[in-house]
Amino acid sequence: MKGLRRSAFLITIFFFGVWVGNNRQLPDWAVFILPVSVMWWLIKYDEIAYKRRLRKGV
Repeated sequence: MKGLRRSAFLITIFFFGVWVGNNRQLPDWAVFILPVSVMWWLIKYDEIAYKRRLRKGV
């Protein structure tokens, strides 16, 4: 279930970023790169948090 929630959240972030990018008249590369970079940082943050939880034994 957690994987499904994470996927839905990432897809929502991506489409929200594309929508905001299109409304601000950004170049095509920025409309794609901005949401992808946000998704990448969120995935990295989640991986780091997961590894910390494993080390703590929670």
